[in-house]
Amino acid sequence: MVIIPKEKPVIENLNSYYVDIQKLLEHYQGELESGGIYFRSPAVEGIIFFDKDALLSGVYKDREKEVDGKEAIDLIIKAVENQNFKIDVISISPDKVYFWANLSNSKSIYQGLSTEFTDLDGLIKKMQAEGLTGYIDVSIGNGEDGGVIFLANGQVIDDSYCRGKEPISGAEKTQEYLIRRTKESGGVFNVFKIIPRKEVEEPPVSTVEEVVEPVKEGVDFISILEELMQSFEEMMQREKIKTEFNIALRKILVDRADEYPFLDPFAGEFEYSGGRIEYSGSAGMEEMATALIDILNLLAEDIGLRDQWEDQYRRWSEKHSNELDASGIRH
Repeated sequence: MVIIPKEKPVIENLNSYYVDIQKLLEHYQGELESGGIYFRSPAVEGIIFFDKDALLSGVYKDREKEVDGKEAIDLIIKAVENQNFKIDVISISPDKVYFWANLSNSKSIYQGLSTEFTDLDGLIKKMQAEGLTGYIDVSIGNGEDGGVIFLANGQVIDDSYCRGKEPISGAEKTQEYLIRRTKESGGVFNVFKIIPRKEVEEPPVSTVEEVVEPVKEGVDFISILEELMQSFEEMMQREKIKTEFNIALRKILVDRADEYPFLDPFAGEFEYSGGRIEYSGSAGMEEMATALIDILNLLAEDIGLRDQWEDQYRRWSEKHSNELDASGIRH
């Protein structure tokens, strides 16, 4: 998908048959200093972003492929030589043009976040606090409605838009609409971070062994904690709690993210699924285990199963008392 800024074009619907593209680019580099030139035909769509010094980047899309970066610029110019295009010229402020030039070079950081365990308002605030430069793609209900919220250095920008039929203008109104609709009909959110092409490639993420404190020899923390989590999940099923364990767990982990950031579902360092734990956080296993025990105690209180959980937890801690005592884990 070729996403273009919402700014009104300074000139639109030029016919490429009558235009020298190279001279057009040079002219508006001097005239506007920064902007984008949008090309569209029945078979091809594309945009070239520029500042006064250079052609920064582009996006090219036809029926078979989508290409971005410098290669897209060459493909667009070559396509214009062989077929007619309608052309719009868009003025983009210098502080935004680099955002748009790098938009296609985005990295997914959260996929498939559901309103079952988070809400859009809270997600936007979290991304603002983290200073995200990127966007949140919002799908409402079964995908019949939605939109995109763009953020630059944590600030929502006016180019955010809705895909639905209801006419919306302005960043604040867009947010309000998407937040209201996801509360009414549910939704799924995907978050993308823009990685500027000029940046040096990020170093690989450290392995679990490199970032986590050494595990005490002979103590399999993960297996012990998996047993505890499975016990809690089985208790909820036995007591016929309607909320699924994974949904209830994610909600309380989000609520306690400031206290236990290494368990934050948004951070992607801790995951429990199918009775198994995946953990790659920077906190040591002992710290993580203590935090997880605290989370389960809070969850038991929230769902009204404190007494039942205390009994199950007591049996678990007695069974593994040697390992817990040796590791200094509170129990």
